[in-house]
Amino acid sequence: MPRNSTNTFAPLNSTINTIPGWSYKGTVKYVTFTSPGEHAIYLGQNGKINQTFKSNQESNHYLFTFNLQPAQSNCSNPTSVVISGPDRAVRIFYQQKFGNDTWEIHACYLGSHESNLLLNGGFEYGPAFPNNSFGGILIDAESSPTQSTLNQWAILGTVKYISSNKNYIVPEGNAAIEIVSGESSGLQTTVTLKKGSKYDLELVIADANDSCIGDFMVGVQAGSTGKNFTLQSKGIGSSEEFTLTFVADSSVTPISILSFTTTQTKDLVLCGPVIDKVVLLASYGLKLQIKVLFVGLGNAIHKSVSPLPDRSQESQRPPL
Repeated sequence: MPRNSTNTFAPLNSTINTIPGWSYKGTVKYVTFTSPGEHAIYLGQNGKINQTFKSNQESNHYLFTFNLQPAQSNCSNPTSVVISGPDRAVRIFYQQKFGNDTWEIHACYLGSHESNLLLNGGFEYGPAFPNNSFGGILIDAESSPTQSTLNQWAILGTVKYISSNKNYIVPEGNAAIEIVSGESSGLQTTVTLKKGSKYDLELVIADANDSCIGDFMVGVQAGSTGKNFTLQSKGIGSSEEFTLTFVADSSVTPISILSFTTTQTKDLVLCGPVIDKVVLLASYGLKLQIKVLFVGLGNAIHKSVSPLPDRSQESQRPPL
């Protein structure tokens, strides 16, 4: 095919050569340009490349930016690619109408995927810490999640609202919950789910770095499915992630996180497991992994592809 003979087009074969981070099918070639360090991917009409990437944010909006140009200047067919994610596909055409550069830089929005189905799962919305407070804030029993000082969570027994700035260590963000009043105390909420669908309830169990030593046993219940998790605490800020997989029994599913042990510090102060980063996700097997597929519908070259987070999420959190 007509093209600049000084550029190198190397056919890719998955058994011989690879592109780090990418898999591919069909006619795919690796292009090396005469300019030092310049590379691209050529997709034939049946060429496909895909990549799976992972995010650790609770709410994710995906923008993709990439460079596009035809492999040959006299191509009679329109050059285009299809970019698809889990639930959205976008077809992008090379237009050559808006500038003199042969490369066009395009961007597309692939939607919001795998958001946390629990509100205030990181416990960042709760009572304000007084400036002179260094011992955490006690929250007494409250059966209503809408009237609780811990937004969206009912309180069973007594828990302590702790901050990373108040002589404690919390696993994520600025705040977490320490279950301090012993057995059968903890947190409870209710979510609306799709009956018969499978979900993953993820959480972090930790200690607050308050010399609370012992085996923390925490019971996690979602509908009729429950499981006990144990963390061996040395009281120095250790943490561990756990997951409960369940099938929703009904559209309204109660979720509870309870302590099954009573623990004290050496000064006989009641203490217990710290709960943080509670995330509820639809279980698709990939969890927080998003697969993005690029399909060539004309002779197109991709110079670079990079997933970019939605910048608006850096300055503000969605309202509860």
